[in-house]
Amino acid sequence: MIRKACLEDKDAIYRLWKELFAHDDNGYTDYYFENLFECENTYVKEEDGEIISTLQRNSHILMFNDIPIKTSMILGVATRPDKQNQGHMHALMRQALEDAEKEEMITLIQAYDPNIYRPFGFHMEYYRNRTTYHRNQIPVYADLKVDDQVTPEEICEVYKEFTKRFNAYYIRDVKYFEKYFNEVKAEGGTIVAYRNKETNKVEGYMVYYLEKFICDIKEIIYLNSWAFLAMMGYAATTRIKVCVHTSDSEQVLKLLPGGDVQTYPFCMARINDYSIFNICYSTAIQNVDEAFKICRKPLFLHEYA
Repeated sequence: MIRKACLEDKDAIYRLWKELFAHDDNGYTDYYFENLFECENTYVKEEDGEIISTLQRNSHILMFNDIPIKTSMILGVATRPDKQNQGHMHALMRQALEDAEKEEMITLIQAYDPNIYRPFGFHMEYYRNRTTYHRNQIPVYADLKVDDQVTPEEICEVYKEFTKRFNAYYIRDVKYFEKYFNEVKAEGGTIVAYRNKETNKVEGYMVYYLEKFICDIKEIIYLNSWAFLAMMGYAATTRIKVCVHTSDSEQVLKLLPGGDVQTYPFCMARINDYSIFNICYSTAIQNVDEAFKICRKPLFLHEYA
């Protein structure tokens, strides 16, 4: 039986996440179930009174080609190991997408293995770059101010200004960033910001995680080159190597040459109703790739809470 979750299911779903996602946890599962878990966003497949498969469909507002639209990100797709490869996830996904088709024009999924989700109509549309530097390749500007005392309101304004460069991005408000701060902290990460010395205004921020030899920057938002260079210089003081994740459209090597760039797939998309899409955008697209080509500017589909 497939149904929406109820509160009594929460512990079973939590245990399934811990079992399957332990390699990629970093405290996130505990944080998610304590702060973000919602029954109405959660689907479960039950067999003999036990939950054997689950997924989340979390709603967001996406700015797409200058029009805000409702979308959702599918995550936490999990099936009990002894029940895998028996079609349970397939049935669960079909139900979630059937509901999505009634409520939203585009559905997104972050996929570790894109081949799994292509049969459901998803196509890989967003790639990220992972650029790695040795700290000796990064200049450190002692006179540029990087501050760990920053508010959700400040970085929200920076994000809004930064995303004007893009034509598909999540709309984030102050409430979102309040959750964002807590989520990053729960995973052991840190948020710092670059402040203009003369105005004291925040002009960039980054989210980073320290590993044994690497400072891993999961998100870096900057309004100018000085903001980017200041934060990269700050990161270089923490570890031997700095790894920064950006959209594949950002030319970071022009700002800071010498890094080793690796491009990797990050987010897949599905068009749920082509007729509504074509009316909304005055197009005649017939597939997902054509839909995303109408964007006049690049994509920025990083996502947290």
